[in-house]
Amino acid sequence: MGEPELKRWRRRWTLRVVLFESLLLGSCAAVVGLAVFGALPRARGVKAKSDMVQLGEAFDLFRLKVRRYPSDLNSLTRPLANDPVYADGFIEELPKDPWGRSYLYRPVGAGFWLASLGRDGLPGGDGEDADIVLEEPGR
Repeated sequence: MGEPELKRWRRRWTLRVVLFESLLLGSCAAVVGLAVFGALPRARGVKAKSDMVQLGEAFDLFRLKVRRYPSDLNSLTRPLANDPVYADGFIEELPKDPWGRSYLYRPVGAGFWLASLGRDGLPGGDGEDADIVLEEPGR
């Protein structure tokens, strides 16, 4: 091989290597992207359940102090009269569900019902549209 042929061969080889590496990196990025975006709906459900458990704990604290569950969600953010420990309420602010809507709350007998209506915001549904519910039947 002469000097000019060797330079052309190296240039072509370098271009092939760069193209192959780009293809390989693109494929890896696609696989990782699909895995991350596939986990996103599951993560939203987990976050909703976690928020609801924390709200349930705040309801239980409220019940210990006031001897009943709150009448509405905003009761958790209001100061408790004559109690410096809860001068700022039981929680600083009410969380939104992972889809940006308020959680639904209803006192039921001696317990409560708390829900997120999922991605579509409508009752029922499957997958990411399914309702996520936390119920405390009361004691």
